[in-house]
Amino acid sequence: MNTYEMAGELIVGSRLKRLSEKFLSDVSKVYKSEGISFETAHFSVFYLLKRHGILKVSDVARELEITQSGASQMVNSLVKKGLVRYDRDKADKRIRTLSFTPGGTQLLRQVEPVWESIREGFRALLEEGDNSRYFFQALGEIEENIARENLFSRFSKDLKKRQLLKDIYFSPYDQKMKEMYKQLALSWLINNSFAKTCDMDFINQIGKMTKTGRQIVRLAKIKDQVIAAFCVSKNVENGAEIRVFEVINSWRHLGLEKLLLSRLLETMKEEKIIMVSITLNRRLVSTIKLFKSVGFSLDFLEKNKENETGFVLTKKI
Repeated sequence: MNTYEMAGELIVGSRLKRLSEKFLSDVSKVYKSEGISFETAHFSVFYLLKRHGILKVSDVARELEITQSGASQMVNSLVKKGLVRYDRDKADKRIRTLSFTPGGTQLLRQVEPVWESIREGFRALLEEGDNSRYFFQALGEIEENIARENLFSRFSKDLKKRQLLKDIYFSPYDQKMKEMYKQLALSWLINNSFAKTCDMDFINQIGKMTKTGRQIVRLAKIKDQVIAAFCVSKNVENGAEIRVFEVINSWRHLGLEKLLLSRLLETMKEEKIIMVSITLNRRLVSTIKLFKSVGFSLDFLEKNKENETGFVLTKKI
């Protein structure tokens, strides 16, 4: 595994830059091999003028989602080369429009066949892999999601969660926590009709059950305030089932559930558990997504007495 694969998301910017540089380098070689004097940096304006015929600098800025100043620099470079010219708008002399010069039109005719070859070649490249064929769909989704919330905001939020998590600790069950545990466990049972509880001893006799060593009960606390309760039942084959995973509402909305679940999985690993499962009512969409986000996968479906459907999710630790 190379550095790019090992670093993963941490180096995605450099990886995309490297891929972009390789692509642009090979495209430049194609133009050069065909004897065409065309710079890849000019493509955007050429393509827009081909589509629209006449444009304003503000149109270029809007279409390419760049600043007016950035658009002006791109256009002025082409004006200096004699490929694009400024004209006064016929309806409003205060407005300057852009169009191809005869030299620009001639160059466009030369590069259009190259564009088609590049398009077809790239399509063929994407079809060579099982996942690469979805490259443009994935790229579009990423751009839309970043437009909705930029990466700085996302990174800052996650960093704050992790800093907050440093103050959270997992405490083994003791009788002083009985009422808080019962409250959280009952909330979990009410919300998840597929919670494997056997009977109410699961809650009322939890202290006795933990002494057998078959139940792992942890309460997440911050400054002695209980914010979550977890219960895991071990079986004889180094497997386990999560029977309670409940975070109080005021903390759930902070988005700490994924980090708390990861911490719980670390605890189970320390207990020599190698396989863990959980059964969730299918209507608990956000909870199902949460468990899938840390590597749980759908194993099979279950039906209860009320004919509801439950998802059994499993993960190898």
